[in-house]
Amino acid sequence: MLNRYIVSVVIVWAVILILVRFFASGERFRTMSIFCAGFMIGMLAMWIAVHVYKS
Repeated sequence: MLNRYIVSVVIVWAVILILVRFFASGERFRTMSIFCAGFMIGMLAMWIAVHVYKS
């Protein structure tokens, strides 16, 4: 279930970044890229925690 969630989020972020890249300014793309990178780091931490601390 978690893997589907992660793949879905990656696809949505890819679409968002592509749209921002082509339809917004370069500064807005940079801001969204940084936000996306932080979100991905958080998802990586969640994935590690799920596998380390199994319930």
